[in-house]
Amino acid sequence: ALTVTMYDCRVGECYYGYEVSEFDSTELEQYTTVASALNVGEVDQVVFKSDVTYGRLEAGGASFHELQLGDGGAYIIAGACGTACSDLDMTVLSQGVEGSSDVLADAEPIVGVRVVAGHSYGIRVDMVECSSGACLYGYRVLRIAEDATEAFSEYFDTR
Repeated sequence: ALTVTMYDCRVGECYYGYEVSEFDSTELEQYTTVASALNVGEVDQVVFKSDVTYGRLEAGGASFHELQLGDGGAYIIAGACGTACSDLDMTVLSQGVEGSSDVLADAEPIVGVRVVAGHSYGIRVDMVECSSGACLYGYRVLRIAEDATEAFSEYFDTR
């Protein structure tokens, strides 16, 4: 693992430190589990996929992430958590209002959002079940081709 810490940054000069360390086998297994679950190969309906964003939460914990989405289109946000987690939930927020959510008792939530230009979006991740101190989770944003949104309609908010 690579950890970079920015200690001081002024105009023209920045000071940072870094540390390279190995994952222990349990940590590596957690990342491998999440990455494998979010590995979306070449799919015709997906026109863009983000890198995986990772985080850690204890059971009952929640985290909010801002989403950088375009000025339109349909997106799927797919989540997953590591081997110590058995239930992860996600909810999309638009302008601070809850939209689609996946609160099924599973470790791989999927939610969708149809973007309205000028709106801000975020996602709340809730760690419902975690059998270790803090469980690893990740999510990936996928932009869906306009002609394929019907195939993913179950993931979009219908309110």
